[in-house]
Amino acid sequence: TDQLYIYMYTEFSDDGEEKNVYQVSSMLTVRSNDVTVAGSIIDNSFAAGANTLEGVRFAATDTEEAENEAIRRAVTDARRKADVIAEAAGLKITGIEKLNEGFLSNFDSGVNNFTMTREEAKAAGASTEIQAAKLCVTAQISVVYEAEEIGQ
Repeated sequence: TDQLYIYMYTEFSDDGEEKNVYQVSSMLTVRSNDVTVAGSIIDNSFAAGANTLEGVRFAATDTEEAENEAIRRAVTDARRKADVIAEAAGLKITGIEKLNEGFLSNFDSGVNNFTMTREEAKAAGASTEIQAAKLCVTAQISVVYEAEEIGQ
């Protein structure tokens, strides 16, 4: 159980009698490492009494190499941009004064790269089709460069 809600409200009958009524709802989170069973999990949840679906989210568990590559690219891009800016200002980059990592993130890009066909879904025992999303790993860095005027 991920979340549990209990609400009290007052109901009034036609003759003016009031009574306190409690409404209880809960949210269940299900995790699976196999996208091919996602449709079956949804189908079975509704068959067991679920009446809403808040969504399907995809995430990766082993992102270290992708994070390292994102950091490398962020640093390279920062230097490229600094060189262009410095050149336009008549400066030359001479070093780094400060380098900070902002954040790393791993998120569902919304771009689907896996599709389970209806036949595959039925073979897996699911009538609900799920498409896994391509995940994006991003890195943000902040660099303060040292520079000097060209010709000094």
